[in-house]
Amino acid sequence: MTTYNVGSTADHFLHIETIEDLEKLSNINEENIIIFGWGSNILLAKKHYKNTSFIKFDLEWDWEKTGEDGNNLYFNIYVWEHISKFIAKSLEYTNTFNPLYWLPGNIWGSMIGNTWSFGTHMWDFVESIYGYDFKGKKFVTIEKKELNFKYRYSSLILGSCLIIKANIRVPKNYKSNIHHYIEYAKQRIEVQPVWNSCGKYFYDPKISPQTAAKIMNEFWIKEEEWNKIFTQETNTISVKWLIEKAWLKWYEKNWVQISTLHPNFLMNIWTNNGQDIVDMGNYIKKVIKEKFDIELIEEVRIII
Repeated sequence: MTTYNVGSTADHFLHIETIEDLEKLSNINEENIIIFGWGSNILLAKKHYKNTSFIKFDLEWDWEKTGEDGNNLYFNIYVWEHISKFIAKSLEYTNTFNPLYWLPGNIWGSMIGNTWSFGTHMWDFVESIYGYDFKGKKFVTIEKKELNFKYRYSSLILGSCLIIKANIRVPKNYKSNIHHYIEYAKQRIEVQPVWNSCGKYFYDPKISPQTAAKIMNEFWIKEEEWNKIFTQETNTISVKWLIEKAWLKWYEKNWVQISTLHPNFLMNIWTNNGQDIVDMGNYIKKVIKEKFDIELIEEVRIII
């Protein structure tokens, strides 16, 4: 159920395949819930989760147009679809979502983590969500302003609400050629691993001007090269570059390897223990802190 394939188990498992299955959610203990979409950004650190419920969704329905005005169209969409399938459906109405083409996983994962691609955020288009609130034991509609979304974060990441569908607003006249993003996806496959991983393990960290100046001087980095590894708009530096400069690329322990293609990908070579992967991530954090005095934060959602 996760792309890391570490073989964890839980006491309870609920597979949602029909509308009637949604009624069973009222029997779930809201304090111990792990919700799975495509499992592309979850790392299970334990072998077994006691008093815990795993929930898997396979319920689908088509887009439902709910209205329009002079500039926008409004739809209800099912958020557990894979992003590529979602985009294929959306092309009947709009090409707004073409920049998301290369992202892995489903719309739900993109929404709760507020992921973005080529300047397009999924939350730019969401007006409200409909789902099940485990704390209140009821189905609810939550407006966008209540969800505290920001860079790579929304309050939904805390897991108290299971999103079922969302109401979205898309512009009528947006122009975006999907072929550009298809080509980008092909290039990405060539430079990033595609198996037994969760994608990028760490966020690119923010650094202070003092740290930036220190790194530039220490490594004799010219401005042209610096602009490739440093994003001025967010003051972030490439974690891939940091790991490479710390000589950690190719490093392997307990059947977990720092990818030879992209060192911000931690690969499960043969372990069935998620803690081995967590330990590798912690080792990288320790080395980067010692060498650059930079704190790394995991992008993967670790369930401990």
